[in-house]
Amino acid sequence: MSAPVKEGEKKKTGPPPSGKKFKGVAMPSFFKEESWKAFNKSSFKESDIILCTVPKAGTTWVHKILFYLVHMDDEGKVAPENGRILSGGQMYPEWLPLEKPKEPHFFTKDWTLPELFSQNEPRIFTTHLPATLLPEQIQKGTGRVIYVTRNLNDTMVSLHFFRGEAKDGWEGNEHGPGSFYRFNTLDPVKECPNAYGCCYEHMLKMQKHIDKVGAKKSHVVYYEALKMDLGGEIKKLASFLGLEITQKKIDLIVERVTFKAMKARGGVPGVLLRKGVIGDYKNNLSAKHWEQMSKLFDERLGKCALAQPLKKYTTG
Repeated sequence: MSAPVKEGEKKKTGPPPSGKKFKGVAMPSFFKEESWKAFNKSSFKESDIILCTVPKAGTTWVHKILFYLVHMDDEGKVAPENGRILSGGQMYPEWLPLEKPKEPHFFTKDWTLPELFSQNEPRIFTTHLPATLLPEQIQKGTGRVIYVTRNLNDTMVSLHFFRGEAKDGWEGNEHGPGSFYRFNTLDPVKECPNAYGCCYEHMLKMQKHIDKVGAKKSHVVYYEALKMDLGGEIKKLASFLGLEITQKKIDLIVERVTFKAMKARGGVPGVLLRKGVIGDYKNNLSAKHWEQMSKLFDERLGKCALAQPLKKYTTG
């Protein structure tokens, strides 16, 4: 739930969809077509890691886990040359300018796309792009893709309260159709206007990518699994990346990636971290809304293998 608004205080609202589109997919206002083109045509290495996520599914959290997993030693030290571009938070390639900006950006500071590519190996690239818009070489199987997803009910609630409550409310007003209807795109004629498009489609596109490149090149991380067994999920990530890991390092990573620790260490905008609670959706809307989403899940994702583990978090 959002924090109560004090008398006389204006309710904080988040930004509405930008209206920007690229190749039929809605994009945030920060998206730069020239940066996507450069990212798309870039050369990648087998050691590269592409962290691809549904928006509000734990992107910042998993990015931090990966950073410590590949760049921190068993004593908790990170080489200085590895810390600058990545330790402060994920840097979306499609947002980064090709040249140094005149003024630092709220999310991406003064970083550039060439700097992101200059990071030490193994390089980490984080994005919300659907699988069909990932770089050409990645789509062909170069590098490894780690996909993060979350039960869609909680994902929608987190989006609704992102940077303030949605201006068009849950079910619409003079500002728009409402976050429930934007997220679920109930009108088949209309496309989802949310940044990076429909989450249902996002998952379906990633399933096709996984089917094409196979298990050695792709790994799915479930937000709820991280919450329930963070150490175990870190082990799985290490195994997928072909890394040996000690229990000492696992314990250090767990200690450093709690929400409290990430905020305390700085470098992560507070707006990127919300509650992180499983089942928070039950505190919002009505049972009828959730029944409707359950039906949509079955209709749209019933044959999508990567989506099936999520269903148990929205039933009962």
